[in-house]
Amino acid sequence: MNVGLLRAYTFTNLNLIHGETYFGIVKAIDTAGHESAAVFSPEQLVDSTPPGFTCASMHQLPIDVSYKVTDGDLSVFFNSTFVKDSLYHIRGSIRDAKYDLYPVLTINRHRELASLQRGHDGLFQYQFSFISPITGMQFVEIEFGPHVVEAMLQNVSIEECNMLPANNTNAVSIKQIGPYSIAVNLLIMDKESEIRTVRNSFHLY
Repeated sequence: MNVGLLRAYTFTNLNLIHGETYFGIVKAIDTAGHESAAVFSPEQLVDSTPPGFTCASMHQLPIDVSYKVTDGDLSVFFNSTFVKDSLYHIRGSIRDAKYDLYPVLTINRHRELASLQRGHDGLFQYQFSFISPITGMQFVEIEFGPHVVEAMLQNVSIEECNMLPANNTNAVSIKQIGPYSIAVNLLIMDKESEIRTVRNSFHLY
């Protein structure tokens, strides 16, 4: 296709096939009719799968959990070896809690609030899901604040997902975590195209 003097051109309405590899070819011709050699672009694999996924099975990783109290605030910490682009769930429960709790989870230098859900048995369940950006040993800490003591914590564990089948329907889960709070959890990953943006909303019916 002759694109004139344009240095960038977008081809639209192409019938691209998932899993096929495409590349561009460019030639230049001057006013004297001299034609350059063909230049080939890097290959591009077409990815038409949605970025959502669900975990088909999990296995628990061995961890050595330690506790520390700093200025009256209780924290749990451990080390674990993660694999890049693998999904992990950190789970646990708290019994006999009488205050609103906002545990903060830190993986290396990344900090995130972990949502809590109170069950009918009175236990507060927390879960944090993440995809590891690197392979190697990472430091994990969960800060519970001053209203939790070590005896109240139960079942601190970390699980690794064995299989990640694409699933655009089950990639989003929603839980009521309090009288006025709802947590929306997203499981999204796209190795081929990378994630550009995530839109999250909540609707009433």
